[in-house]
Amino acid sequence: VYAEIMAVLKHDDQHTISTQDSASDLCQLSTQTVFSMLDHLTQWARHKFQALNAEKFPQSKSNRDKLDSV
Repeated sequence: VYAEIMAVLKHDDQHTISTQDSASDLCQLSTQTVFSMLDHLTQWARHKFQALNAEKFPQSKSNRDKLDSV
């Protein structure tokens, strides 16, 4: 995955001075897609980490209610 992401980003750098708008647009779209995917993976990892912490350190119902009301 890392190699593919880096290939997309390096490809974009090489074609920044491209004379063809469609090729430039495709490179920009590819770069945006990579960063969108990274955002999604970051959110997934955060939720996964929170779920694992919740399993390790279960809170009592009264503590959850207090946190939910904040």
